[in-house]
Amino acid sequence: ASASAERQSAVAAVSKGEETAAPAAGEAAEAAEAVVAGEETPARAAPRIILLGPPAGGKGKQIELLLQTFNVAHLSPGVVLREVSQAGTQLGNEIKEAIQSRTPMPDHLTIQALKHKIASAEITQHGFLLDGYPRTVEQARMLLQLAVPIDKVILVHSSQQALIDRLSSRWLDPETGTFYDLRSNAPTNEDIAARLIQREEDQEPVIRARLEAFYKNIDEIESVMGHLFVKIDGDQDQAKVFEDIQASIMTAPAAPVESRSAEAAEAPVEAEAQPAQAAAETGRTCVKQRRRRGRKPSAVRWRSSARRWMIFHAILFGSALEG
Repeated sequence: ASASAERQSAVAAVSKGEETAAPAAGEAAEAAEAVVAGEETPARAAPRIILLGPPAGGKGKQIELLLQTFNVAHLSPGVVLREVSQAGTQLGNEIKEAIQSRTPMPDHLTIQALKHKIASAEITQHGFLLDGYPRTVEQARMLLQLAVPIDKVILVHSSQQALIDRLSSRWLDPETGTFYDLRSNAPTNEDIAARLIQREEDQEPVIRARLEAFYKNIDEIESVMGHLFVKIDGDQDQAKVFEDIQASIMTAPAAPVESRSAEAAEAPVEAEAQPAQAAAETGRTCVKQRRRRGRKPSAVRWRSSARRWMIFHAILFGSALEG
């Protein structure tokens, strides 16, 4: 607990631009003794974070604050792909071919590029902030299957109506290309105000459809990465949003991603066993229902019928002998 408090104070100092003191000699000696004694010590302190958020949800501002505070690498899938494509490796050549063909980048290439980048010495030392990825449940599953190291998946979520109001207030001046937010930055010039247009993508029906698609994907991603998920209320003041994100990063990470990926790999096997279990359960239920209704199961009914037939023959045979 004391170590966590010390780390929080250090991060707060960094965010204010203050310098933190190096570890005392005694602390270094204690750490060395722990290693000699075979005790486990934290191998890293660098955060490995995914940050997700809806359009106009304020994610960009939070990324800016996080990069300043934690000094982590900002990973954008597009930038990483372009970087790896120039490396001259087999993976790089495959990515280059996909880029040149102008076809959608296969998920497995994107995730292999990310994993390659994350394994670099710089990222291992400082940590990373992966921006807006994964976008689909298939990508989330692949991240787990390839054991990409992740501590937290932080979702900055906002109410749908707040996002619609924010996005639909954007109007464009077609002559200058300037955007105006009619809620807070409406043009004062009447000529400019008269020629403003609203793009189709900024109209409410389109925005609503985009948000529904986004949150549907988020729900599916959470179904496989829920053990890593942290949800932050994005409708709060931006400073409070950042405070909550910072607190979530400082808490202990969830279970290692390797064990979770193994569970995910076993999930199809369990799914295949479910129909057989359901069928067996259904059979037991049918027997119970017959018994409750006074109707015996088929095997019991057959034995009862055979017994009655034998008794009938014995009576008939006995009567014939007496005659």
